[in-house]
Amino acid sequence: MSLVYEAAEETLKSYNSRINRILLATQSHWLGTEFDAEKIDTLKRTLGIPNVSSASVGLGFCDNFHTVIEIGAALLARDGGSILVIHCDACNPAEPRVLSGSAGILSDGVASYVLTATEHGESPRYAVMATALAAVSLLGVVGRPEAYEADQVAELANLIYTIQNLRSALAARGCSSKPDFVITSNYKPEVIELFSTLVSDSKDAYNSHIAESIGHVFSADAAISIAHRLPESRVGEIGYIFSNGPLSVGLSAIRRV
Repeated sequence: MSLVYEAAEETLKSYNSRINRILLATQSHWLGTEFDAEKIDTLKRTLGIPNVSSASVGLGFCDNFHTVIEIGAALLARDGGSILVIHCDACNPAEPRVLSGSAGILSDGVASYVLTATEHGESPRYAVMATALAAVSLLGVVGRPEAYEADQVAELANLIYTIQNLRSALAARGCSSKPDFVITSNYKPEVIELFSTLVSDSKDAYNSHIAESIGHVFSADAAISIAHRLPESRVGEIGYIFSNGPLSVGLSAIRRV
């Protein structure tokens, strides 16, 4: 829990406006008492925001990044203000860190950031232009090698469906649908390469700090890579953020403002 405090405190140092809500994105429910009412209350008091409401997002699993964006956008549209988002996960000691079919090592980690209703502010930031999610059901093929090909076809279909939805949303806003960079979760290399080729006509468009290591930090991958890209970013550039989990495929377009 100490990493959660450290990450959230560091985020709030560069943000002066009032926080209205905390969204905690985690799939590490095995941690149990780490996320009980007492610990969350202590977190809020430590951060100096004891009276804000809080909620947990978990069923997006490694795609929690986009689930949080969708839920956060709906809350901001209704209430305005600012939301502190914290992605926090740790590998279950009873499970392997080396994931089957993945190039990444499952890693413990925390990432946090602030979602606001306005794209104006003092520090560099990215505006979320559009988000698209597609539901999948990949768990049904676990332990059934004969279903692998169908699994791959289903994943490709959902990739294309998600990309089409996102590009339609961008076109409705008069924005370019061609990204300047692509960030994905550090999970399945063949899906990463395929996605980068589909959206940019080049697998070389893939850009992710997290891939410089071999760590897959659950849903925090995207936030970590965005944070490392921000200092070298240029105003107006557009990026695609892609992640996938066992129940959904998510894609967001962000623009540096």
